Amino acid sequence: MRTVFFISELDINGNSAGSARICNIMKALSAKGDVSAEHLQYCGHPRAFFSDLSNKIALARESAIYFYPSSNPSFEIMFLIWAKRHYSGHIFCDINEVRKYENSYSGRFNPIKRLTVRTVCTFRE
Repeated sequence: MRTVFFISELDINGNSAGSARICNIMKALSAKGDVSAEHLQYCGHPRAFFSDLSNKIALARESAIYFYPSSNPSFEIMFLIWAKRHYSGHIFCDINEVRKYENSYSGRFNPIKRLTVRTVCTFRE
């Protein structure tokens, strides 16, 4: 059985467009029968989160990652570094209104945040 890991900072039990989008995609993939979908929520503890993610991926025979972006560029940078070092499978990234917001308002950020946002947007492409 193939496993798709949904990585995000969103609580999928919440009431937002992002939560609904993730839930709908997970239901659609699981309805097929040969794919299981699992959501892993980042809650601010990078070492524990990436250790857990690595362990779950090691247990899955075939896996892919569906990365749902957030407005927190530090998590995205940590994820990209982890993925480059520890994961060789498929990674899918949802490009949505969060990215549009980042790009349209990046001029208002201080120079360090602007550089971080542009770096993350470049890596996502």
